[in-house]
Amino acid sequence: MRRAEQPLRFCMDKVYPKAGGILLKGSKLFIWPADATFASQFWVFSMHFNRREIESAYPGQWVSILLRSDDPAMTSLKAVRRGMVAVKAKTTKSIKSHAQEIMATISLTTHMRLAASLAPVLYCGTSVVPCKVVEVISKLDKVGKELPGVAHLKGHNALVKLQPLKPLFCEPFIPTPTAASAAGEKKAATSSTKSPKVPKRVNSLGRFVLRDNHVTFAVGSIQSVVYS
Repeated sequence: MRRAEQPLRFCMDKVYPKAGGILLKGSKLFIWPADATFASQFWVFSMHFNRREIESAYPGQWVSILLRSDDPAMTSLKAVRRGMVAVKAKTTKSIKSHAQEIMATISLTTHMRLAASLAPVLYCGTSVVPCKVVEVISKLDKVGKELPGVAHLKGHNALVKLQPLKPLFCEPFIPTPTAASAAGEKKAATSSTKSPKVPKRVNSLGRFVLRDNHVTFAVGSIQSVVYS
């Protein structure tokens, strides 16, 4: 379920040398992760969907956009690259550069020895960055019983601390409400004066995949992020 009222986030898929939440034409954007030399603000000059120009883009649409900036150096191909995330200028106060440390819950999808010395590749959104497992905090089996040894079988779960080795923008994961729960919340809202508790936002930047030697061995959800 995608919601239009959540904060605007969209990942960079491809960057071309020429032009080819709800995003409007003329919106002011920042691109993350950023560094000290990448602080210029962009604005949406034009948007295209299915080869036609549009004035607004909604959740779930694949669109191509042409960005403009007052600083000519920021419009080069070196400034914007795949894996970066665009956010509205109004929401940049809550963003603090890139992730330095990630606390996450992962589930093994194949037999793999999970240890602190492991250095897998992390896929989040359109970002592909190397990372390392700093600490395996707790290990659980398929039924939720704590494991005394090392988690290594398919279906084992673990709470781990990860450290990205390259700049990465990600956020804590907030579960998506199902259609049934959304219908129940709507029914409860009509029968009660109190407003239902609905997650403020649903994000795909809180989920990731871990791969090692070109093999996907775990999927995970981010519990918390320490930003640099």
